[in-house]
Amino acid sequence: GTLNQVRLEYTGEIWQSVGAENQNAVSSTYDLNSSITFALGKQGGPSLITTTSITLAQSGSLAAFDQNIDFAGSSGVAFDQHLSTGVVYSDSMLTDYLGSGPISFYVSATGEATLIAPANVATFQSSSAAGNFKVLYEFTAIPEPSTYAAILGVVALGFVTIRRRQVRSLA
Repeated sequence: GTLNQVRLEYTGEIWQSVGAENQNAVSSTYDLNSSITFALGKQGGPSLITTTSITLAQSGSLAAFDQNIDFAGSSGVAFDQHLSTGVVYSDSMLTDYLGSGPISFYVSATGEATLIAPANVATFQSSSAAGNFKVLYEFTAIPEPSTYAAILGVVALGFVTIRRRQVRSLA
């Protein structure tokens, strides 16, 4: 057959968690900026799709250290973000899909966080992505030889029928 299009479909979820814990004996303020970037690509090649899916900008104050590094209570803060996502990409490099052998893809979520505070602050940041990935091939099929034989048989039968009618009309 002839390969016309290859469509990559990803549906899934992206998570990001960011936290801070003031470890000073006095209260402190903070400015937090974070983002998570989603990427889909072929292994060993460039990303086909890259999007910044989640961003967070938060400011606030943290009380003096409560003697517990749990990113909660009066001296800690944590933010969890979750996003369901769907991406469809039509790959123009059709030759990559011809022939035999595997094609490997990757899906990644990369998080980045910046915390500015005039204190001794413990921080954490984690990001992840999970989902389903499909590769859909659209192609034009080449008819089997038996299809050509059937078409030729129908044409021959039609020709014989027309020929017989012509012979009868002459008699």
